[in-house]
Amino acid sequence: GRLASAAAAAALGLLLLQSIPSLAPPLHVSACTTLAVARRASLDGSVFAAHSNDWASDPSPGALSLVPAARHPEGSVRSVSHGAIPQAARTFRYLTGGYGAANEYGLGVAESTCRNRPWPREAENAGALDIVDLSRIVLERARTAREGVGLMGALAERHGYRDAAESLLVVDPGEAYIFHVLRSPAPVGAVWAAQRVPDGHVAVVANAFTIREIDFDAPEDFLYSENMVALAEEAGFYAPPSPFDFTRVFGGGAGPQYASGRRMWRAYSLLAPGVNLNATYEDYIRDAPYPATIPASNVSKSLLFQTMRDFYANTPYALDKGMAAGFAGNPTRWSPGEGEKEVQGAWERPISLYRSQISFVLQLPREGPTPFVHYSPNAAHSGTYVPLSPRMSRLPPCVTNTTQWSKVERWSLAWATRYIFNLMQMNWSRMYNAFSSARLDFEDDTDRILRDLPLNATSELLDDELGARSEQAVDWLWGLSDALMAKFANNGGGPEGYPAWWLSSPEVGYTEGPHNADRKAKFTKH
Repeated sequence: GRLASAAAAAALGLLLLQSIPSLAPPLHVSACTTLAVARRASLDGSVFAAHSNDWASDPSPGALSLVPAARHPEGSVRSVSHGAIPQAARTFRYLTGGYGAANEYGLGVAESTCRNRPWPREAENAGALDIVDLSRIVLERARTAREGVGLMGALAERHGYRDAAESLLVVDPGEAYIFHVLRSPAPVGAVWAAQRVPDGHVAVVANAFTIREIDFDAPEDFLYSENMVALAEEAGFYAPPSPFDFTRVFGGGAGPQYASGRRMWRAYSLLAPGVNLNATYEDYIRDAPYPATIPASNVSKSLLFQTMRDFYANTPYALDKGMAAGFAGNPTRWSPGEGEKEVQGAWERPISLYRSQISFVLQLPREGPTPFVHYSPNAAHSGTYVPLSPRMSRLPPCVTNTTQWSKVERWSLAWATRYIFNLMQMNWSRMYNAFSSARLDFEDDTDRILRDLPLNATSELLDDELGARSEQAVDWLWGLSDALMAKFANNGGGPEGYPAWWLSSPEVGYTEGPHNADRKAKFTKH
């Protein structure tokens, strides 16, 4: 069906609130969370993958681009990060948000930076390719996940890999793979391995290698570079005949304690609640607390949205509880500043957080009008996923045009999402509950639009329908921001006050009553 007008979208946001009770493309990023869902693990038979592009601090605004298909003369070269490589005769149309996302044939990738052990002896790296190159070239040249894994491995070995240790989840409408790659100790080369996600399983990679024991007698499930075992032996990382645990052999840790593993535990607990995994461990590499994949069933697109928006709510690690969350239950934890230089410690690292530049969920149906890239800029929990497709011939300006944080620009989906996120900081729990309720209805409407698309939807129809929905999301977010401000300004104009648990804390000072400056000093001096 046709879409509602922008004015109607804004009005819808206001109407929904009335019914609620008061209450620049990245080249290197700090951390990303990725998920994959094999076909028989999903509710509708689609293969899914998800990715969040997280920075070390406030990210620059994200933007998407659609790279057209092309034919290239014989002898053409393709520019890459550290030089050039021979160009393919034909390249496919694909959608990218810095890293590649998905191509017109339904091949998709989701990136997560990892860590590897340093080689005891390593020559100066002269490789040509980094992970951004691989994530885009695979979409330009491959049609299936297995073909793509082999292509990336071969290119990295032939032309050299010059980047941090990395992971890509590589998916198509039939299957999914985990692909890990790291630099070779030689000037040109790479070490890599890939594991097929069994049908009926899900996989999570959160800034740490996850492939464990490689079965060298199962070529249908594992692929790897020919030099992998020999280089590991030469470096003293591995001694046969013990099992070849890729993560134990090459993994370089998982950052601060639980920074990676806790996200894996949380994602698995949401996607496969029947599987009992421990949220704690001593050493991620040595203890192998989480398998590379686990069985799951009936995983829906909405559950993937929920997972990518998670901040540990309703768990012992909830960021919206406790003194750090304040009286309003705010899960936001800003990047370290001057105080953290003086005080040792760390916050829980959630899946969704303010320093995400973009988040997307790839939906690759076996039978359907198109592969979908459900896209949300900034913190996923404060936005709505809008459906886009690599089969579109153009993307809407609200997701492609570059904005800046120095000026509020109301045409921008990134700004609309950033604005409502920051608005909700003033009274988080009440405003977020209202926002989440309104978002459910908006995303239900989005699903109805997608269900109405014909199986043979043309690029022009996708341009119109999906492009209009993205523009409508911008207007809906701005309308909802105004509605939230009107409803919750000055604490919502009601007797909500502060929760008793917060007032009872001696650090707050409420139970002591007004006191003189000398008494106050004992609470403020550290």
